[in-house]
Amino acid sequence: MISLKSLNLNFVIVLILLSIIDNAWVSAVSLETKLGPIKGIKTEVLGKPHYRFLGVPYALPPVGDLRFQPPKPIVAWKKEMVLARFKPSCPQIFNHYPFSHRVDPRSDEAQQSEDCLYLNIYTPNIQTDRKLPVFLFVHEGALEFSSGANWQGQVLSQHQNIVVITFNFRLGAFGFLTGFDDKNREIVIEPNLGFLDQMVALKWVYNNIDDYGGDPNQITLGGNSAGAMAVGYHILMRKYNPDYKRYFSRAILMSGTALTTGGAHLDLNRSTQILNTMLTELNCPNSTKSVILECLMSKSTDRIMAAQSTLLLKHFMPFNLVNHKNMFENDTKMEMEAGEFHLDEVMIGTVSDEGLYYLQEINKFISDGGIDEKVYQKSIDIIFSQYADPIREAIKFQYKDHYHPYNRTQYRESLFACLSDAYAIAPAAYAANQFSKFGVTTYQYHFDFRTKESDYFKPEQGVAKTMELTYLFGYPFEQPFHIRDKYSFKDKIVSKLKMNLWGNFIKAGKPAFPSLENEWLPYDNKTQFYYYIGENVELRQRRRANNVAFWNSMIPILTEALQEPTVFEEEFIEEFYEYPPTSKDSKETKVILPKPKKIKETTRVDTPRPSDEL
Repeated sequence: MISLKSLNLNFVIVLILLSIIDNAWVSAVSLETKLGPIKGIKTEVLGKPHYRFLGVPYALPPVGDLRFQPPKPIVAWKKEMVLARFKPSCPQIFNHYPFSHRVDPRSDEAQQSEDCLYLNIYTPNIQTDRKLPVFLFVHEGALEFSSGANWQGQVLSQHQNIVVITFNFRLGAFGFLTGFDDKNREIVIEPNLGFLDQMVALKWVYNNIDDYGGDPNQITLGGNSAGAMAVGYHILMRKYNPDYKRYFSRAILMSGTALTTGGAHLDLNRSTQILNTMLTELNCPNSTKSVILECLMSKSTDRIMAAQSTLLLKHFMPFNLVNHKNMFENDTKMEMEAGEFHLDEVMIGTVSDEGLYYLQEINKFISDGGIDEKVYQKSIDIIFSQYADPIREAIKFQYKDHYHPYNRTQYRESLFACLSDAYAIAPAAYAANQFSKFGVTTYQYHFDFRTKESDYFKPEQGVAKTMELTYLFGYPFEQPFHIRDKYSFKDKIVSKLKMNLWGNFIKAGKPAFPSLENEWLPYDNKTQFYYYIGENVELRQRRRANNVAFWNSMIPILTEALQEPTVFEEEFIEEFYEYPPTSKDSKETKVILPKPKKIKETTRVDTPRPSDEL
C-alpha cells in the first residue's frame, strides 16, 4: 500500500519536474470539493497564475467485474487526492495514426490502463463566487485511439479566461465492441460503452465544475472528428433525456457530425461481424452470451489489444456507435430531419484536406508519386462498399479528372477530395442546414492554414484533420515540451484569432474578434455563409456546392432509384401486361403478352472491374 508520505514526496517531485519543464514557478493548491479534498497545481501561464487539476476521476474504474459494463459514477472520498499528473490513456493501438499521437512517449498518459476514466481541468480561477464559462472537449481518434491528454488546455483557458476540460473515455474493443451471440441472438455487451462514459462525464462536469470556478449554466460541448460525431449524438439526445438540456447550451463540431460516414450503425449486424472477428482472434467460442463473456473476461488487456490490432487490418473503422435504446433507436438522419435540437447556438466546420486522415496507413496514398486509376477505383470500391455498384461508378465518375486521365497526382488528389466531401464537408453542410432550419443560430467555418514547420504532418498532407487544434489550444504561444512543431509569427496570429473566435462563442454564443473587418455572419439555407480562415480571413458562401449537392441530393436519389419496385409499381406492371392498351375501334382479339421477370437489380452493361489487388 502506498503511504501518504510517499504520495507527498511524489507530489514534490512532480512540482520540481514541472518547474523545470515549464520554466515557470509551480506550487501546490488545495481545494475542498463536494466529492472530497483535492490538491492540484498552481503555475504560470502567459505570465499569470493558472491552475491545473489532472486525472480527476469521474467514474469508478471499469476493471474486474466492471469490465464491459456501463460506467458507474465516482463516489466521494475523504483523504486528499493528489491531481498533479495525467492518468494513463485507455487501451489503444498507439501510433495507429502516428500524426495524431501527440503525447510524450515517456509520460504517464502514454501508458495504458483499463483504469482510465479521468478528466483534466484547466482554470484561471478557483473562486467559486466568480464563475467562468466552460469548454468541455471530446477528443478525436475514430473511437479507437487518443486521449484527453493529447490536447492541453492551459493556454486557451488563460487567454480566454474560461475553464477548459478534456477527458478519457473507453475506446476500441473496451468501449465499442458489441453484437449478438450466435445461439440466442442476445446482445453480448451493451453497445456504446464509451459513449455512456461521455454521458457520465457530462453529468459530472455539470454537477461539480463550480468547485473549480466554472459556471454549470455556461457549458459548451465541443469535439474534433469522432469527438465531434459524438457531440452530434449528444445534441440529438437532448430531446430524449431532459437532463441534457441542462448539461450544455452550445456546441462546437470540428471535422465531424452525427452523420459522419462510418460513424454509427442503424443496427447490430455489422457490429456482430466485428465481434465474430474478435472472438476468432481471441479463440473464444461464439455460443451464448455467458460463454462469450466468460472468455472475454479471462483475456488480458494485452491479449485483447493484440486481437484488435489484427482486426484493424481486416475492417475499415470497425468501432462505431450503434443506434440503440441507451441513445436512441431511430435512424440518425431521421433524427436530424425531426429537428428537435433544443440548442442555442452551434459552430460547425472542417479543414481543407479532411480525406487525408482516412488513408494514413497506406503510405503510397500520400507519396509524391500519387496513385494510378486502378488504385483510385479499387479504393472507392472498398471505402464505399455499402453502396451498390452503379453508385460507386457514379462516385468514380464525379471525382475523376477527365481532363487529365493519366495523371497519378491528380488521382491521389481526387481520392482525397472524394473522402473529404463524403466524410466531412457534405455531412457538415447537411447538419448546418438542419440546425439553421430549426432555429439554432449556426456558424460555419473552413480552416485552411497549414503549420509549415510541423513535425507531425508532411507538406503534401496539406491542412490535415486535427491541424487546427494546435491553434485552438494556443500551442504557438506555449506548447508542451515534447511537441516538436516550430511556429512562426504568422502561426501566432492565427492561433490568437482562433482562440478569440472560439472563446467568444463559448462565452457569448457569437464568434467575434473586434479587429476583424469581415464579420462572421450566421449560416442559413439561403445564404450558406461560412468563415474562411487561411492566409487571410473572409466571409464566403456555399463551400464546394457542386460536390455537396452530389452527396446530399444525388446519392440519395440514386439509392432510392436502385431499390426494388414498390408494390404499386409491381401491380401496375402486372396490369399493363395483362391488359395492354388498344384502339377503341380495334376488333382484334386481345393478345396476352408474357410477363417480364422481376428484376432485383438495375441492369447495366458489364465493364471490366479493377483488380482485387491495390
